[in-house]
Amino acid sequence: MIFDTMQARNDLESYVLDMMSRLTGDLAEYIHEADKEKLLARLTAEEDWLYNDGFDSQKSEYKKRLADLRAAGQPILDRREEHHQRDTYIAALKSAIGHYSQLAASADEKYAHITPEERKKVLDECTAEDTWLCAALSAQDKLSKADPPALTIAQLKQKKTALEQVVHPIMHKPKPAPPKKEEPKKEEAKPAEPAAAADAAKPAEAAADAKPADAAAADSKPMEQ
Repeated sequence: MIFDTMQARNDLESYVLDMMSRLTGDLAEYIHEADKEKLLARLTAEEDWLYNDGFDSQKSEYKKRLADLRAAGQPILDRREEHHQRDTYIAALKSAIGHYSQLAASADEKYAHITPEERKKVLDECTAEDTWLCAALSAQDKLSKADPPALTIAQLKQKKTALEQVVHPIMHKPKPAPPKKEEPKKEEAKPAEPAAAADAAKPAEAAADAKPADAAAADSKPMEQ
């Protein structure tokens, strides 16, 4: 229990000292001067409290004060992150717009099955995204690094995903299968005579062949006197 309380106190102290240093360093551009002075005064007061009245305070009190300070400092950290990462996501959206615009206008045989109506839908979606991006960039350019951004990374991600969900299935749909050729009909074979019927006919044929021979033998005998 004592360890947890000391850990909570150390967490608060570390945050206070870190933010006091960063507000005059890498975070200085991302907060207006008047707001920075107020936050620095608050952090100084928090530091004084830690070393005086709050030296033996409860863990819950340390955690509450830390949460309040983080709520005040997080927008500054977010503005810095947005500024450093925004160009990467702008480039990704522009790349997607250009890529699908080229595919929709392509004369490549592998896209020959894409209909004119489908190609127009892809181009219209790309144009709409590009128009939105130009307007958002114009609004962002009017702001300082200390202002809440008009164009966020979350928006850029969402726009790229929405574009791909519409146009990707169109431009990558499989070609229809070629029609199957009809095979010529085969002549039906005549049924063969049953083996039993053929075997039954053989004795009769043999008897018929034997009769002429017997008749010839009878004619050759001399007549009795």
